[in-house]
Amino acid sequence: MNALARIPPEPEPKRSDQGPPTRACTRGFTLVEVLITAGVTLIAFVGLATVQMLGLRAATSSFERSQATVLAYDIVDRMRLNRENKPKPIDSALGGGYDQVRVCKTCSVDNAVTSPAGFSNPDTPTANSNLSAWWNAIDRSGLPNWFAGIAHLPQQTVFTVSVQWDDARAENGSDDQEATRPSCLGTDLSASTQEVCVMTQL
Repeated sequence: MNALARIPPEPEPKRSDQGPPTRACTRGFTLVEVLITAGVTLIAFVGLATVQMLGLRAATSSFERSQATVLAYDIVDRMRLNRENKPKPIDSALGGGYDQVRVCKTCSVDNAVTSPAGFSNPDTPTANSNLSAWWNAIDRSGLPNWFAGIAHLPQQTVFTVSVQWDDARAENGSDDQEATRPSCLGTDLSASTQEVCVMTQL
């Protein structure tokens, strides 16, 4: 064996593919980037909240209209059951027991009945009972600032029933409060007042 043989050099340690961290790798988010992200997130949440609020208002308005429709047909059915009362014609629908009725809880309409006790005509006990029950049903429904009425032309069998309520919450006060439109009872309605009108022939 040759004593003068050269000892092979030691292999150099292998370098890792991942070099020392550079400044570009360790850089975090800047304040501007954080502010932009927060702004975009805030706008998205505001949009979602607005959509949810509008949907809730629409659902409330639709629910109130459904209630008003049920209440209008409630008195129609009561009048149909009491269409004629041969022993006492005046205590019937065709005999005038429900003519020109106006009911409300707090309103300034002339001759409006503001409580169930207002139906006290001794000649119309059946009509009194039906109208009192109708008043209570409307009041329990929770319709805001409600008003209802029945119109009947003499010598005819056609009745018009109107149930009205204030829908300003759903409208968000955006309508012109000075604008009016006619109701099926012949009176003027404000822009925020909604109405369900039922016309029926007994």
